[in-house]
Amino acid sequence: MPEMSCPRCPGLPLQSSDVAGRRAYACGRCDGHAVTVAAVRQSTDPATFAALWASVLQRAMGGSAPCPVCARTMQAIMVPVDSLFGSVEVDLCSPCQLFWFDARERAQVAQAAPPSSLDEVALSAEVRALLGQEQARLDADLHRMRARNERLAEVAEGGAPSTDRLGAAATALTVLAEWWAALSS
Repeated sequence: MPEMSCPRCPGLPLQSSDVAGRRAYACGRCDGHAVTVAAVRQSTDPATFAALWASVLQRAMGGSAPCPVCARTMQAIMVPVDSLFGSVEVDLCSPCQLFWFDARERAQVAQAAPPSSLDEVALSAEVRALLGQEQARLDADLHRMRARNERLAEVAEGGAPSTDRLGAAATALTVLAEWWAALSS
C-alpha cells in the first residue's frame, strides 16, 4: 500500500499497526486509524458488517476529511451503534475501499454491542423491499433450475416424454438451451 498521511494531521505519515488481528494504519498523534473494508468485513460478524454497509448505502453524506491514500474527500456515514452511543460518524473512501476511524469513533464502535441478527439491523423499508424482491427472484431461479435439472435427468435416463430418438434429442436440446439461457442471464 502506498504511504498514507493522516487526514486529521496533515503531512503526518500513518504507521502500520495491528487492530484485532488485522492490519490497520494509525496516526501517532491523533490515534485515528485507516482500515480497509475487507479487514472490517473479516473482523466483524456478518450482522454488524451488514449494518455498517447498509449505513453506507443509506446515509452517505459529503465529508471533509481527505482519504489517506488518494486525498479525495471521503464520505461521512452515520453508523448506528447502540442506544447508549446512538450513531457514530465514520469516513469512507469508496474508490480506495478504506474506512477512517477517529480515536473517539473507534472507541465507541469497539464498546458497542453488535446486533444478534440481520433482522435487528436498521434498514429502511425500501432496502428491505429490495432485499425481499431479490430473494424472491433467487428462489424462482432456483426452482426453475431444479425443474430443468430434473428434466435433464429424465432425458439422460431415457425417460424422455417422446419415445423416438429424434424427439428425445430435440427435448434434450431444448432443455439444455433453456438451462444455458438461464445461466447466461
